[in-house]
Amino acid sequence: MNNCECGKKVFENESQCILHCDKEDYQSDRIKIGFLGTFYSELIDYITDKILEFPHDNPPTSAQIKMHLDGTINKLSMNSYERRDIKEFIRSWTIDFTKIKFPGHDSRDNYDYKKVLEKLGAASFNFCEFYTDNLDIKGTKLFFDECIFHHNWFLYNHKILETSTNVLYQICTFEDTVSTVSGDYDKPEIEGTIFSNCIFNKKLILEHITIKSWLFLNSNEQNLILKKIRIYDCWFEEYFIANNLEIESFHCEKCKFKQKFEFKENLVKEFKIDDTNFETIADFYKTSFVDFKIYKSIFYDYVGFEDCLFGTTTSKIITKSEFIYSIFMSFINFRNARFNNGLDLTSINIKGIPNFYNVYVSSTNTNRETFRRIKDSFDKVGNFIEANNFYALEMQKFKEELKNSNQKAKKYLLYLYEFTSNFGQSYVRPLLILLLSAILYWLIVLGYENNLLYSISNYINAPINVLAQLLNNISSSILPISKFLREGMEFISLVFYIIFSICIWLIILAIKRSTRR
Repeated sequence: MNNCECGKKVFENESQCILHCDKEDYQSDRIKIGFLGTFYSELIDYITDKILEFPHDNPPTSAQIKMHLDGTINKLSMNSYERRDIKEFIRSWTIDFTKIKFPGHDSRDNYDYKKVLEKLGAASFNFCEFYTDNLDIKGTKLFFDECIFHHNWFLYNHKILETSTNVLYQICTFEDTVSTVSGDYDKPEIEGTIFSNCIFNKKLILEHITIKSWLFLNSNEQNLILKKIRIYDCWFEEYFIANNLEIESFHCEKCKFKQKFEFKENLVKEFKIDDTNFETIADFYKTSFVDFKIYKSIFYDYVGFEDCLFGTTTSKIITKSEFIYSIFMSFINFRNARFNNGLDLTSINIKGIPNFYNVYVSSTNTNRETFRRIKDSFDKVGNFIEANNFYALEMQKFKEELKNSNQKAKKYLLYLYEFTSNFGQSYVRPLLILLLSAILYWLIVLGYENNLLYSISNYINAPINVLAQLLNNISSSILPISKFLREGMEFISLVFYIIFSICIWLIILAIKRSTRR
């Protein structure tokens, strides 16, 4: 094979020409004799041919264009091209680079192709591959479409070529870490929209930077991969919209979002926000979180966790969702959310009344204060039925707190309350206890009337009579209910009277809690 698909000669032992053959890292390509220098020369020829394809009057010669791109214009007489400045002529066109594989480069080399690209007015890279870690080009408008970046890649404040989407990177794949570069001043800026439908197979790291436009401009029709994203000390002046993503970890610390934060229908394994301010709406609709923590952050406007899923039922690692020392100045919505591994709202600060309608919170890892806060939110809006459900969970946690305490009377009372009615939530339990107690009382009455107790043993009849008489006399002295006690069985009647009264009260309480307006 003598020629590449593009028609150029194959470079030495490669399978394609120098522009389209695979590259490695800078050091590996540099030791290949003539490899980087040949790429540099062929790239100049490629750009020159592209420029001469454009229709124009009185064009410069091919030699003039090449000498300008190569930086040797000072050796050229300008007499043959007096009517037009070569520099402005070259910068007036947009050069399309298609399927070219760019190697690493070093500014100290005289064959650094970045110096050539800086002389262009605009460059569109289509289906190209980059084996370098940066293109720090400040004056040229750039656009990357369906490109692949094989090594670490640094983001700069590039001028963006006007397209239908007006983004810098469109449908690109980043095989390694993508990160910002801090300048000499406090918080450098990136002005244009950066990514559209891109895939990040490792990390996206944004640090000490102000992003004045959208970070992502993705379609909502596909789930994109964003393995890990870390945002530290950044300001976002436009919408932050990151939807339909599969993310291993999302860490955001010391940031400020001045416009809407939209993080919807994502699948996130680890989500942590620390010391971050959200000045407007923050919407997490239908996002699934495995490990979720928000720490020392402030939300000034509406926050939505509607239909969100927190935790997992399949993993062996159980981590509760936490809102630690966070402030919500407006309204927070947890409608239809599920917290499978527990929730901690102990140190949360909420100015408005949160919406917990139809929320599910696992008792695992959830403390009593969290259930009390949820119960209180339902009470404040008059949803007493839901409030009662969380009251039962609150009492369950209270019982667990007393398990190892010395407050035995309170502990046994809670155990009894749970056993008889599930803390006032079940009317079936007290109804069954009432029926069983009534049957037992009926059997005892039959036994008394037929003197069955005295037929068991003659030796204990006397002491039983003495004890029974004593207890009956004491029971008869309780004036309000003495008239309801059965003669000769006053004490037993009193015991069952109390049991019946408690059961009836628990039945009424449970029915009332289930139907209360």
